[in-house]
Amino acid sequence: MTRSRKSDRITVRGGHSNWAYRLDQPPQGSVAVRLTVGTRTWCANAPAKASGNPPATAANDALDRFNAQPRTPPPASCPP
Repeated sequence: MTRSRKSDRITVRGGHSNWAYRLDQPPQGSVAVRLTVGTRTWCANAPAKASGNPPATAANDALDRFNAQPRTPPPASCPP
């Protein structure tokens, strides 16, 4: 897993055997994540990235592959 932190941004990338989340049933449609550090919680819920002409998500939402739409705004509240 790799991670980086910039002002107003946290990036997490992972995969393979060290990653507990499995992408074994396409399509996912969207992926949500919740990060809690101490008393602070951050959430994200991003749809699959659309690409091509006409735009489609199939190339970015497939078995063992999910690429989220960049710059997806955070949800209004964290899902349970």
